[in-house]
Amino acid sequence: MELLLIRHGQSEADLLGVHEGKANFPLTELGEHQAKRMATYVGDSFPPDLIITSPLSRAKKTALILQKSIGCRLIEDEDLKEYDNGVLAAFQKKRHFYNIPFLKTAGHIMSPSRKGNQNWNSVFVQREY
Repeated sequence: MELLLIRHGQSEADLLGVHEGKANFPLTELGEHQAKRMATYVGDSFPPDLIITSPLSRAKKTALILQKSIGCRLIEDEDLKEYDNGVLAAFQKKRHFYNIPFLKTAGHIMSPSRKGNQNWNSVFVQREY
């Protein structure tokens, strides 16, 4: 079995400079163009038998473009949704959120003990890579 991981194209959150997380931003026109180019390349190089996608619109639209190009089966899987980044969803990346009073207790807001949330270290590691 071979596994191919594909990231979605540019989303509106990228243009707005905000964190996405579970916030459901759609692809931009450029993001759709990127997805079409990816679909052509993947279809020519290694077409999949099955596509499994997150139900979030940016990922699902990218997957639908690939599916349309290749004609394989597509499955939505809730478990592929991005982790909940709590109050950071749709929050401006430029703002230094530690200077905002209600976020100074960030460890509590995104405690790993809260179901579906990541701890801050996990969020920052994802952001760096």
